[in-house]
Amino acid sequence: MASGVVPNDLAALATAYVLIMAVLGPLAARYVEPVLKAFRGPVRLAAKA
Repeated sequence: MASGVVPNDLAALATAYVLIMAVLGPLAARYVEPVLKAFRGPVRLAAKA
């Protein structure tokens, strides 16, 4: 950061974390849900009384 409040190593780590999460977040949202649905099997609705 320009103000020098945060050490350079920590700023670099935070920047890398944000960039990685910006890429992996949407990918995870797209691919994890179908995988979990496949493992759970079909969803059964409760019978009406």
